[in-house]
Amino acid sequence: MLETIAMVIAASLVWLAIELGALVLFYWPGWLTARVVTLGRYPPRRPDEHNRALVSAIGAAALVLLGMLITSAT
Repeated sequence: MLETIAMVIAASLVWLAIELGALVLFYWPGWLTARVVTLGRYPPRRPDEHNRALVSAIGAAALVLLGMLITSAT
C-alpha cells in the first residue's frame, strides 16, 4: 500500500516537472511566433493575463515545423 502511494506521488512529481519544463522551454519561441503572426496583438503586454499553455503550444508547433523544414531541405 505504501509503495503504491509513493509511486503515485513520484509519477505526479515527474508529470509536474515535465509540464512546467515544457511551459518554460516552449514559451519564448511561442511568444515570438505569436507576436509575428498576429502582428504584435497576441500575447498582450505584461500586465494583461493570457493563456501561457497556448503560447507554449504555439512554440512547440513552431519548433517542430522548423525542424521539419531544416531536415527536408537537406
